[in-house]
Amino acid sequence: MRLELDERRRRVLAAIVRDYVSTAEPVGSKRLVERHLFRVSSATIRNDMSALEAVGLLAQPHTSAGRIPSDRGYRFFVDELMEIPVLSPAAERILRSAREHTTDIDDMLREICTILSKVTQHTAVALVPGLEKAELRHFQISKVDGARCLIILVTDAGHVVHEFIDAGESYSAREIEVMSGILRRRLVGMKIDDIEALDTRHLRAEPQLRGLLLEESLRVVRDHLERGSYWVFVDGAMHIVTQPEFNDVERLQRVLHALEQEQLLAQLLSECLRTQGVRSRIGSEHEVEGVSDLSLVAVGYGHGGARGAVGVLGPTRMDYENVYAAVAKAADVIERALPS
Repeated sequence: MRLELDERRRRVLAAIVRDYVSTAEPVGSKRLVERHLFRVSSATIRNDMSALEAVGLLAQPHTSAGRIPSDRGYRFFVDELMEIPVLSPAAERILRSAREHTTDIDDMLREICTILSKVTQHTAVALVPGLEKAELRHFQISKVDGARCLIILVTDAGHVVHEFIDAGESYSAREIEVMSGILRRRLVGMKIDDIEALDTRHLRAEPQLRGLLLEESLRVVRDHLERGSYWVFVDGAMHIVTQPEFNDVERLQRVLHALEQEQLLAQLLSECLRTQGVRSRIGSEHEVEGVSDLSLVAVGYGHGGARGAVGVLGPTRMDYENVYAAVAKAADVIERALPS
């Protein structure tokens, strides 16, 4: 059932979330009145805070302390009160620059994770699409010199592979072009796992596909595009160490252990593949054990079977507004770089 709050209590909750995110200190009524110019007494604000606590949106860590947001309070803030800002020109420029430095999706995702981590001061994570569901979009063989050739592959997930091979004998540029065209017509448009299972006898029967060049071409496709169902990048894990929430060694170890588990991170991020837009999981909302101290803000990218995700992991005391803005921009940069 949707929780209804009057306008002042909505303002009180939003102010407590933003103050606590900024200071990591419980927020008292007097401070709220002074800092946020509420035109009521601190006693009235205390009553509002008690009411917010009664419905589970705030918690009181100590008897005499102020209040802090609960997981439910953060959720209400994100769904009802959050104002996503325009990303700063500097941060937007830095994120856009990731696309300019490389055409390979893996390299770009690594750089975007590094940038996201710096911009948000949290841990950035990315789930790269599994290649077995990706589709081969481009295949090309080019003659370099003598028996040396260059093979270039591009998938619909944005992966670019290039490798120099020894064709075993020297072919003319025209012969290379003909062989490249035949393989391109046969392979482009196929899923990678279908190429893995391809019966190559009909290819070997082609009179214009000869010798080591055919074998090496097939080897490059299979060697470079043989990858599991996910691939996870993590950057900025040490930002966790600087958060006051994790001064407790056992709590810190639990979180760092979670960040080391690729399968767990893939499970968290894969939830974004079923929905559109930026989404979040806050603390106790996680269905995966070991990450109840963390929030994830993430978004899916890509299309078809070649979908991945990028996001930010941090304490529940996260600046959701700026993190949402940064993650959305990162996804936009990735989408624009993917083959259409």
